[in-house]
Amino acid sequence: MTMETLPDRPAASKTLGWRQILPVVVIVCVYAAGTAAVLPVLPFHIREMGGSPLILGIIIASEALGHVDKWRSQSLMQAISMKPRKLSAVLS
Repeated sequence: MTMETLPDRPAASKTLGWRQILPVVVIVCVYAAGTAAVLPVLPFHIREMGGSPLILGIIIASEALGHVDKWRSQSLMQAISMKPRKLSAVLS
C-alpha cells in the first residue's frame, strides 16, 4: 500500500475566481440585453412586414419553446455524460 499526499485544501473549498466567471457573465448579459432590445420592437417590425397578431404569437412562442428545449437537451446531455462515470464507479 502506498501513502498518498493529501492536498492542501479539500476539493469542496475550492472557489472560482472572477477571472474564470467573468466571460460567462458577460456572454449571458449580452444575450439578455439583445433579447430585451428586440422583443419590444418585434410587434412593430412584424406588423410592418404584413404579419398578423397570430404570426407574432407564433414567433414569441417559438422563442420560449426554444428555451424549454434547450433546458431539456442540456439535462439529457448531462445525464448521458454521467453514465460512464456511474458505470466506472460501480465496476471499481
